[in-house]
Amino acid sequence: MMVAVEGIIDEKEYQELIKKGVDGHSVPIDFHGYNNYPDYWPFWSSQPYTYVTNMLALSKFSNTYELSVKHE
Repeated sequence: MMVAVEGIIDEKEYQELIKKGVDGHSVPIDFHGYNNYPDYWPFWSSQPYTYVTNMLALSKFSNTYELSVKHE
């Protein structure tokens, strides 16, 4: 699940939302890197995300390879 906001949030409301958290989970304030979380990073365990990023990598490789072969 991903939660997003569009627009500008007033500072007071923003601070209240951070204290409230999301679905019972606290909102991380400091970012210490992707590999420093006690739990898993949600996108890395997502099968659809993994599939899409693999397809993107393969298509970029395929396009690069085809371009290099055409120029030889």
